[in-house]
Amino acid sequence: MEQNKLQLWLDKLAIQETAVRYAAGADQRRWDEWEKIFTDPIELFLSPRSQETRKISRAKWIELEKSIVESYAATQHSLSNFLIEINGDTAVCQVYVQARHFVKDTESHDGFGYYTFHMIRSGEGWKINKYGITLKAQDSNHRDNLRRTMKIVMQNLQ
Repeated sequence: MEQNKLQLWLDKLAIQETAVRYAAGADQRRWDEWEKIFTDPIELFLSPRSQETRKISRAKWIELEKSIVESYAATQHSLSNFLIEINGDTAVCQVYVQARHFVKDTESHDGFGYYTFHMIRSGEGWKINKYGITLKAQDSNHRDNLRRTMKIVMQNLQ
């Protein structure tokens, strides 16, 4: 029984690490990290309300996100309050996010909510196979940028 508890905690730690690599990969422009943490293809939630998803190749998703993220002077995605449920070789990790997108050194567009990462255990560790963000609050600049971003994303998913 103790071995099972230990494995559960090791899995939760590895899942948390995968989510942190997602945020750090974007913020530090380390797109090679995203190559390691995503399955191919990846499934994206289009809307938290509808649960509708679309699949996109990992390479195309990274290229798309890279073009969006690198249009900012800097980004910071702070993660906290990890809730992780594991069922065999699958897991769901819901984690709070405070997302800041800096257009200049002192001007940022801010959004607050949570990511939902669906993960699978692979021979290389836990990988994200489906995810989305649910925003609970955001400033008007972030909202406008999100609308433009979603338009670009939707054009690339069709």
